[in-house]
Amino acid sequence: MAAETAGVRAGRRVVAVRRPGKPLFGEGGATKEDLARYHARIAPLMLPHLRDRPVALERFPDGIGAQGFFVKHPPVPDWVRTVDTSGGRMMLCQDAAALVWCADQAAVTVHAWQSREPNLGRPDRMVIDLDPAGDGPESFAGCRDAARDVREVLDDLGLAAYVMTTGSEGLHVRSPLRPELDDQGVRRLAEAVAGRVAALRPDERTTEVRKAARGGRLFVDFLRNGREQLAVAPYAVRAPGRSGGGAARLGGAGGPGVGPGVHDRPGARGVPVRGDGTARPVPAPGAGAAGLRTGRARRRAPGTGARPGAVLPAAAEHLAKCGTSRCPGARRGTTVGG
Repeated sequence: MAAETAGVRAGRRVVAVRRPGKPLFGEGGATKEDLARYHARIAPLMLPHLRDRPVALERFPDGIGAQGFFVKHPPVPDWVRTVDTSGGRMMLCQDAAALVWCADQAAVTVHAWQSREPNLGRPDRMVIDLDPAGDGPESFAGCRDAARDVREVLDDLGLAAYVMTTGSEGLHVRSPLRPELDDQGVRRLAEAVAGRVAALRPDERTTEVRKAARGGRLFVDFLRNGREQLAVAPYAVRAPGRSGGGAARLGGAGGPGVGPGVHDRPGARGVPVRGDGTARPVPAPGAGAAGLRTGRARRRAPGTGARPGAVLPAAAEHLAKCGTSRCPGARRGTTVGG
């Protein structure tokens, strides 16, 4: 019989993982200890995207074959940092030990806010979620095309674009921001970007929230932005088939320019962050140019995600005048920020 507790070293701390041999990914699949050791190994790449951000845990105590649930306010050990938020006290993942503790809780997936301390409520990233209506190569090709269009719209605003797989069938395009706008301001900006991208191919894309109204079109989703909204963390593990998708695609599976994303297993024999097996990080806010960042964006304030000056306030002013994500400027083919 497997030991009832295993110690997993994470930095200076050894974290106790209870029932380490318990399968979380089906009989014969990866165990709770495998997930914990994956978190310990991936921490140097994952933590830059999580530090100082309130996180929520998607737990599967009985494995991914059973019903999972979200926990936003878990009781934590005294060595795990927490922060007061508008919705209550939430945990922070500041180090590898906190990630390993999440695995002990059978938290298969970690989700994080778009803002961080000390600027909670002022996001430093924006997320556009591209959700195809179907699955298979053709649908994913439509996601790639939409991601390129998101990049072009963001580039017109002077913002960078990084794309990652989500563990579902779609893609997230993330744009680092200066924490200048509040949650709702960034949400309005994301809605305008999404509306512009959908308007480029209205027969293939939509921003309709109601699934019945999408008519089989790709959903350009801006709802990951806003007060207390969450998005799956880069390098997180995802339960196959959850959140409307099938098995996760490993980083690099989307083709050139698609960076590491989330995984459908904890990778007990290594860190499967790219198709060729090498570990290449998704740039965190403040990192250098990579991913889908374009030449024009690189010339504007490298590492900040925005050109010098009031890019975001200017975009917000445009939205105030426009009043809708499907603005006349977008229909005329002009840029959202112009």
